[in-house]
Amino acid sequence: MSGKPFGEPDRHDERDKPGKPYVSGHYAPMAVESTVWGLTVHGSLPPELTGRYLRNGHNPPPGVVPSHWFKGSGMVHGLRLRDGRAEWYRNRWVRTPALHSAMETAAGGEGAGAGGEGMDPGDAGADGAADLVASVAGTHVIEHAGRVLALQEANLPYELTAELATVGAYDFEGKLTRAMTAHPKEDPAGRIVVEGPRYDRAAWQTSWKWWTGAPGHATVPLVGSLHHRWVLDPSTGTAREEPLDDLVTEFPTINDSVLGRPSRYGYAVAFPGSGLEEYALVKYDAATGTRQIAPTGPGRMPGEAVFVPADGGGGAGGGGSEDDGYLLTLVSDLRRDASELIVLDARDITAAPVATVELPHRVPAGIHGSWIPDPATGPW
Repeated sequence: MSGKPFGEPDRHDERDKPGKPYVSGHYAPMAVESTVWGLTVHGSLPPELTGRYLRNGHNPPPGVVPSHWFKGSGMVHGLRLRDGRAEWYRNRWVRTPALHSAMETAAGGEGAGAGGEGMDPGDAGADGAADLVASVAGTHVIEHAGRVLALQEANLPYELTAELATVGAYDFEGKLTRAMTAHPKEDPAGRIVVEGPRYDRAAWQTSWKWWTGAPGHATVPLVGSLHHRWVLDPSTGTAREEPLDDLVTEFPTINDSVLGRPSRYGYAVAFPGSGLEEYALVKYDAATGTRQIAPTGPGRMPGEAVFVPADGGGGAGGGGSEDDGYLLTLVSDLRRDASELIVLDARDITAAPVATVELPHRVPAGIHGSWIPDPATGPW
């Protein structure tokens, strides 16, 4: 294993500043960048999993405690899978002005005391206009037109290489002159149906306390975010809201091949609350109104579940059932101070994992990620 320390020898930077839960426990940041080859695989990785699984999240450098969870510098974790093997794991900070500013602040001994991350996303430049490159780039990572892009709301994307090195801010050859969303979607046309967590005022205010480390914050980052559906019809100018479940959930995903079209299945991370004592993954069936719950065990927290269609499956143009495929999720295990990439059969998420990949260290809980298959012409 190779590692690049940023000021501290330990792989995990246990700041655990009182009142700042997003730099401790499942969210304790990494203090080094590393590359590890030849990971241990339990079970059998399906042949469809030939590509890269990438996941982004907020990981402030050592000595820095941001004033808000979302101000932590972005770090992308990646696994290269091919021919049933897990060839490598690596983690890299997205090198942005916000990261460099945070490191300079920490070097001056001001990080924790100031409660900030140096340059804020969306900071204004000398002329008062928003500085679109002042990004922590820590919300999402996607592939678009052959480029890997790390995203943050209110800023330009940051391009990465296939090995996660930072290329720099990307403005689509000058065509993008304003901020780009960190949650891009394709909408074929017509009525818009959205399913995901809904926060009422009390739920938002309670969750915000955790996100900022305010006094009286809960022990988990989400409280009261319940699964809902919204139906928006531009032709009639109407909107309808429907409660779907009482579990506390976030990070909803679907099979992207049915994005913007009628879909049956959805997946989410369930947080403790509403009768659940542990973190779990949940699968929703919109046709039957039923759900599957797959707890990950004491001290374990799954991340966003990314759907990968099976060969000849996945619905839409691929044929077969919409849920004929796999869910990929990174699991943080505090009891073992370890992490795994778990591959589940999306048709039955309560079954034993199809495969588990052992990671060289515990990966902090993060935000969004993507599966990026190798192009038909071969590896990148």
